[in-house]
Amino acid sequence: HGESLNQLQRSDALLHVVRGFTDPAVPVSREAESLETALPGMELELAMVDLGILERRLERLQAMEKGAKPQERSALLQERSLLAQIKEALEGEVPVRAQTFSVEELRLLANYQLLTAKPILVALNLGEEELQDVAAREEELRERFKSACADFPAARIADEPDELTTNLSDPTADWFFVRYAIASEQIEEVHQAGKRVFVVGA
Repeated sequence: HGESLNQLQRSDALLHVVRGFTDPAVPVSREAESLETALPGMELELAMVDLGILERRLERLQAMEKGAKPQERSALLQERSLLAQIKEALEGEVPVRAQTFSVEELRLLANYQLLTAKPILVALNLGEEELQDVAAREEELRERFKSACADFPAARIADEPDELTTNLSDPTADWFFVRYAIASEQIEEVHQAGKRVFVVGA
């Protein structure tokens, strides 16, 4: 467990593969058996790890303040105030990545490698039967995804410029993964729509 946690903390981002098929031959826990339960469940697990890190650091800071010089005590108090603020938000189910920090605070937080501060890419693992009509179900799956965890951005794949333009107003898509050499004008169009674009495999 400790080594797995260290690997997660050293990573730049996390990939969460969610089961999207039903197969009695492949057992899975109740919490991970559907998109609607797996996403909130994983967020809760990551938050619990972060809360443990924050609680231990807050206890240590409180002990360090007793013998600290005035200048050192001021820095310790600032750090303790920031961590207490983050802890309170986490207890209110607000992950660190959704909280707002100054540049200086972000530098300080980088030392802690908090898991809910890392970006998460969620991939839905579908069965062969679902793959046959995945294009028709794409919007439904994104709606389920957004319903399960509204704070997570959902992406739509575009293989050509017209496909992106046609679906730019899709309320279920926050990102567009484009698989072609996109023009700068179209990137600006995506940004004006309040969405983001990522080029893959072009």
